[in-house]
Amino acid sequence: HLREYLDEKFKTVVKTIKSAKRSILYDVEKKTNQLKLAIINSNAIATPNANINDIETKLKVVFPIRTIEDFLLFEEAIGTSEEKKKALIKWNQILIFGETCIKKCVRRIMTSTLSKTVEMEYSAYGRQTHGKGKRDFSKTQTYSCLNGVLQEKFGEHGELYKQLPSIISRWLSGAVDREGGRKTRRSSCVTES
Repeated sequence: HLREYLDEKFKTVVKTIKSAKRSILYDVEKKTNQLKLAIINSNAIATPNANINDIETKLKVVFPIRTIEDFLLFEEAIGTSEEKKKALIKWNQILIFGETCIKKCVRRIMTSTLSKTVEMEYSAYGRQTHGKGKRDFSKTQTYSCLNGVLQEKFGEHGELYKQLPSIISRWLSGAVDREGGRKTRRSSCVTES
């Protein structure tokens, strides 16, 4: 019994350490991104010449967009105003400045632009998921701007750019697990057992 007890305690300690490690890495990445944005904003010569706050003001939105209603209004505004569309493109360029990994670019743009609630309304191409149809993200102005910026950065025919559809698809299908969703889902599975 002592062996089982020690094994169980060891597993608990390892699980706690791994959780703390993930949390610390998340915090470090978040702070690094904030620092990178601060450096980008202060170094206007070598970076896209705009300020994040000025862009949010031009777009008349607070990012990340929290509700589907707000997102649909935002989409309408982007679709009818070339100035707002250019502002969203500039927003995306600033967010991914200095990144060399397309997955990190997608993650940075998506987490900065849309909340989990909005992401859960969409699939990459509007396909059926779990018997329920979702909206088609590839038909949005937001996707169009994201796509254009990444195409410019990685090249239309580059291997990295060709991965974009599957990266977007995986990102949106994983929305349920973000912002505490995975932890909630796992804890509900444990209580049901």
